[in-house]
Amino acid sequence: MRIFHVLRSTAWGGLELYTLDFIQKQQSILGFQNTLLCHEHSKVWLEAKKRNIKVQNTWAGFQEADILHIHRRKDLPAARLRLVGRSQRFFYSLYMSAPAKKGLYHRWIYSRIEGLASSSKWVCENVRHNFPIPSERIHCVRYGRDSNVSLFNVSQIEDFRRSRGVSRDEIVLCSMSRIDPEKGVGLLVDAFLKLKAHQQKKLRLWIMGDPTLQYRTKDGKDVFEPESERLFKLLQNLHHPQIELIPFQSDPENFLQSADLFFLGSTEETYSLAVIDAFLRAKPVLGSRSGGTIEQIFEQATENKGEERGYFFEPRDEASLIQGLQEILETDFREIQSRGQRARAWALREHDWKRCLETWEKIYSSF
Repeated sequence: MRIFHVLRSTAWGGLELYTLDFIQKQQSILGFQNTLLCHEHSKVWLEAKKRNIKVQNTWAGFQEADILHIHRRKDLPAARLRLVGRSQRFFYSLYMSAPAKKGLYHRWIYSRIEGLASSSKWVCENVRHNFPIPSERIHCVRYGRDSNVSLFNVSQIEDFRRSRGVSRDEIVLCSMSRIDPEKGVGLLVDAFLKLKAHQQKKLRLWIMGDPTLQYRTKDGKDVFEPESERLFKLLQNLHHPQIELIPFQSDPENFLQSADLFFLGSTEETYSLAVIDAFLRAKPVLGSRSGGTIEQIFEQATENKGEERGYFFEPRDEASLIQGLQEILETDFREIQSRGQRARAWALREHDWKRCLETWEKIYSSF
């Protein structure tokens, strides 16, 4: 099968990284012939070439492909124009939310899409209500993730925690995101500082990340978004013994495996890859009750009480987050570990690459 993928993004984040993973897995596991249209010399372009993915910066030859697969909303209009008078099948991976798209313009764009997929059931339901696409063309296809994660043993974890000055009776909560108000990092610190002194001593925060980049000058100087930079400087100057500010890590494995829980405080999170990665390492998640995070941690409608894979707090609600931190501190540590094991089992079942790719192969072949 010949697939022409389109991702003309100059950014580099979860969407771009996952798209390259997806294309690479299609090639190595299914044997598909893939071409990726992207911006020349962008991070996507450079990383794709490293993975032996065929890249180009024009639409030349796309008409020879069997399938046109779009991975970013902004690329849909150009793709739709290219399909006028052509017979290629048209598919779209939706990685973000699904606000209403019902006008004449959107009916024209989405009329040609033969399959739309999201990893989130919540997003798929929103698409059914908000997009001019027949329900049978909407698919929930979970993200594929590499499941061959070797869990650290107790000795490895204790050694690393000791190197960071963490005592055995402390609970470590790890955050890995941009240091940005919208990621809930400031809310977490504010909630932590409202805990009583004896509670703070039982909890250690590993806050990993850098401020959100606004742009880079021609001479290579980074300019950060003002609110993000302000929060970062506040954290730098806090100097609290229980809060460690850690720069972005290209390999965060030691931190993630050695923490007890993972924190996801995003105010609007569609469906988090970071949560899946934490789950695969048997880490339960303290997450905001919003978007796809709800189904990741616990789907009330379809799961029995006692099967939670983490803990919730209400978005932007400091009091709710304080209550969540207190619940963790008051929970028997064996229950925290049990939720982590349930999280790992769920992630292995739901996010297996083979299952993801087989589902996509069926979707491609269904028209």
